[in-house]
Amino acid sequence: MTLTRNRRSVARSLAFAAALSSGALALTSCGAAQPGASPTPAGATTSTSPVSGSAPRGNITAPSGELENAARGWCESADLEFEVAEHVSPEATGKLFAIHLTAADKTYCTIGGTLSDISFTTEDGDPIDIEIGGGQDPEHTEINLGDRREAVAYIRTTGAGNNPGLPVAAVSFTLPGKGVKGDGVTVTWPAPFDGPILVTNLMEPVG
Repeated sequence: MTLTRNRRSVARSLAFAAALSSGALALTSCGAAQPGASPTPAGATTSTSPVSGSAPRGNITAPSGELENAARGWCESADLEFEVAEHVSPEATGKLFAIHLTAADKTYCTIGGTLSDISFTTEDGDPIDIEIGGGQDPEHTEINLGDRREAVAYIRTTGAGNNPGLPVAAVSFTLPGKGVKGDGVTVTWPAPFDGPILVTNLMEPVG
């Protein structure tokens, strides 16, 4: 099982590298202070903490077998489950992470665009200054979520991969909204890393 999982992870990483080289990359920006806590161990269980609720409720339950044709609302944080996972990087000098957004059980909604207001903190909640490239990709795809379907934002570090890394324990971001500002979410981060980083738009998982 481990060998199969590793092969799938390598294939996903190579496909992701191709997406990056073709220009399917969105960049965001943030700023913070210096870290001051021990790193979170790799493989830590993720958790979410919505911090705002300005987007209108939009999840709609679809009849069985009618997922694609069901009327859908726009996803907000209560409709989703969040996880950050580390994947095999396509480059030896960096790391690859993915923020996974999955529709909750019996929830059907649509989302697309970019995660904004991205920031990182230590285990004690102290902000960490990590450089993120500027600019947003104006082109994005809206993704229909339901029946455990995912939307993913990939994060690739461009710093030296052999450094111990900054003690990142959590990432916070704002979901894309539909005509209004989306919800704020905080998710546990699985492993230390160094910036700068590149962040894609939300997309369907690669590979």
